[in-house]
Formats: sequence, structure tokens, C-alpha cells
Amino acid sequence: MRKASLTIFLVILLICPIVSMGQSTLKKHQKMSFDFVDADVRNVLRGLADVMGKNIIIGDDVKELKDKTITMKLDNVSMEEALEVIVKNKELVKFEEGNVIRIITLKKSLEEKKRDAEDRAIIQKERLEKLKQGEEFVTETIFLNYTTAADAVKVIRGELTGAAAGVASQI
Repeated sequence: MRKASLTIFLVILLICPIVSMGQSTLKKHQKMSFDFVDADVRNVLRGLADVMGKNIIIGDDVKELKDKTITMKLDNVSMEEALEVIVKNKELVKFEEGNVIRIITLKKSLEEKKRDAEDRAIIQKERLEKLKQGEEFVTETIFLNYTTAADAVKVIRGELTGAAAGVASQI
């Protein structure tokens, strides 16, 4: 009797973690059904993010949409799929970083990309101008062997000529 109860206890102890691990993976990809009639897009997005367990930032430009409502009926889809459908349907863009979802309009996304490209172009132009003016220096470390400091200074200044310069340039 004691062996049987010990065996049952061990089996339960081993099976419980396995069953609970299987349930957590099912919850992430759980299929759901959605039915909204003339619902505010922002409220639907917030509700989906809440059910997904994620944080959401909805840009101010989203509330300026011409058609702020959405009517949809989705059966047996994951929350991620529902979010993608809403984003594409309303011409929005989703950026997901870790546990945070950021939603903005396509127009604002294109403006941000354009502004970033312009900023990069300005930085590149400034870098080229500094390089032309000699303002941007490159530091290089060269280890010298078998020479004196005075000879090294002469090589740097270009004062050595003839054979001495040839030997120094090989350093």
C-alpha cells in the first residue's frame, strides 16, 4: 500500500509540471473569435493588447482617422492575426519591440522614414565636409622598432631623403 501511494505521488509530481507547460504554450497561440459592430478602432486595439498581455501605444494620428470605427467578425483566429488584419484594414503600421506595441498611421510612418533619411543625409554631408577641411582626424598607432625618436619625427615631417627615407619608410 505504501509503495503504491508513493508511486502515485511521484507520477503526479512528474506529470503536473509537464501538463502546465503544455497549457502555457497553448495559451500563446490560442484561437479566438471576434465580433465588433461599429467599434472604435482604438478601443479594439487596446482590448487586443490587453488580452495579449502587451503594452500598447496608439499614436495621436490614429484618432484623426476619417473612419474611426471598425466592423469585423473573425472566427477561430489568433490575437496576432486579428491585430494584423485590423492594422492592414485601417492603413496603420505596427512596430513591436519586446512587450510594447506601437501603432501609427501609414502616412506618419512614411514621414518618419523620410525624416530619418534626411537626417542621415545631413550627417553624411557634414562628415564629408569635415573630411575635406581636414577637421576629422584619424588616429593611428604604429609601433616602431630599431629607430630613434628623432628619425621618426623626420619621417613624419618628410625631412628624410635618399636611402634614409627608404629605410625609414619600411618601418
